[in-house]
Amino acid sequence: MNSFYISEWNESRIQILAGLGSDSTKRIVGCWDNWDELSKPENLMSKLRLYRMLQIIFIFDIAICLGLSYPNCQVHASEALRLVWSSIPDYFLCLEEMTDAYGNVLSAKAITERYNFYKEAIRQTDICREPRSLSQYCRSVIRKILADKKLWLPDGIKQLKLPPRLESFLNLQRDNLHPENFQAS
Repeated sequence: MNSFYISEWNESRIQILAGLGSDSTKRIVGCWDNWDELSKPENLMSKLRLYRMLQIIFIFDIAICLGLSYPNCQVHASEALRLVWSSIPDYFLCLEEMTDAYGNVLSAKAITERYNFYKEAIRQTDICREPRSLSQYCRSVIRKILADKKLWLPDGIKQLKLPPRLESFLNLQRDNLHPENFQAS
């Protein structure tokens, strides 16, 4: 029996290579016995999405390893993860998605621990695969445009001469992560 592995995600196509790469890479990305099974929409996951999940796993594992020597390591790792997810427009991850992607390599307990770390870091209580808020999307787009124009952050944000609350939101400050902070007072 010949197995197929996703090697590259492109919005218009998936390139399949049979039997290439290390065993762990094959299992992490997913193993499929036939093209029909692979081409079902529910079995497609972008390389970027898989990478985002690997970031969570990596940050969690580093925090645990270094936490023995550096007591505040987990707090700093959590803040790093929050900053990453505050700066991108990606949908939030859900536990089922992480389990589908990495259930072959990690135990259910290990996936749940990493997912709970992620959920706590981004300070979301109700996570499901839905689009992020409009304010989050706007923040990501504005930051990307500034970076593309070589207006480096946070100096580029200061040049916009925005009210302090919006400036701190664009600078990913913690108290402005949730949309309710933008309701009229």
